[in-house]
Amino acid sequence: MALVAELYPFVDASVFDRLRKAGYCSVIDLIVADPAVVSLKSDVRTRDVLALRCAALRQQNICLLNADQLYAEMEQLTAVFSTGIESLDLLLRGGVFSGEIVEFMGSYSSGKTQVCMSLAAHTAVAARQRVLYIDTNGSFCAKRLKQIMQRHGVPENEMTTALHQIVVCRCFSFEELFTVLDEEDHPTGQPTRLIVVDSITSLILPHLGSTYGLGMLNHLSSRLKSTAVGRHKAIILTNSVVRWKDEPPRPSLGTQWAYVPNVRVLLSASDVLGERVATLEVGKAEYRKMVKFSMASIGGE
Repeated sequence: MALVAELYPFVDASVFDRLRKAGYCSVIDLIVADPAVVSLKSDVRTRDVLALRCAALRQQNICLLNADQLYAEMEQLTAVFSTGIESLDLLLRGGVFSGEIVEFMGSYSSGKTQVCMSLAAHTAVAARQRVLYIDTNGSFCAKRLKQIMQRHGVPENEMTTALHQIVVCRCFSFEELFTVLDEEDHPTGQPTRLIVVDSITSLILPHLGSTYGLGMLNHLSSRLKSTAVGRHKAIILTNSVVRWKDEPPRPSLGTQWAYVPNVRVLLSASDVLGERVATLEVGKAEYRKMVKFSMASIGGE
């Protein structure tokens, strides 16, 4: 935005002429430059430069932070949530990080929902954080969640408190999902740090290939990213996979969706009964190193 004298009546008009001649024609030019340098080049008093700079910042609602301040803010707001599965945590560099979107993908019965419930249980018990579990296909099971907590030796009194920390919402349309996400932007109590959407595929499949489906997918990807980064939340998604002939499995929803998750984990069954294989992908690079975990380690039956 240009520096206009009418917007700053307390500053003499000649000041703006000298600033423009010195090359400071916009608000951005003024606020990113060193005030002492601006004063020297334009022959405007330093205190006038500072007063004009402060007024411009207030008027444009601009908040300047240096890298050190941003790093301190990141350290304060970043949280790491354990999945409750040691080998999977190791693969994820300690667990799931706030500010990121993590997608667990796999075929039917690959363990996606079990991992999500284990993550929700450990976040509520160990981290004592509120969890929003959005169920889009009716796969959430409260009994199974309790079994996971029992398997890890959570006392009955703590279990009741932890179960209250997990809020389950069933959404079967994009409109319902967006309504829930909007409500999360204005919490009335303890804010949510972990959001699970199980599964993202169930919402888009009825509209696959349509203009409406493409538009909703674009809107959803933007909405999830702004929620994860802007609200410092960890977002967990589950997705199915597609396979063509002898090619390795790929996530559903096409290349347009491929860049939405920060981290993607492929879950698949191994040759050992009850064992799963997890393969980590970050961006387009796939880590060939895999880890294995037993479904029994999650807890339950």
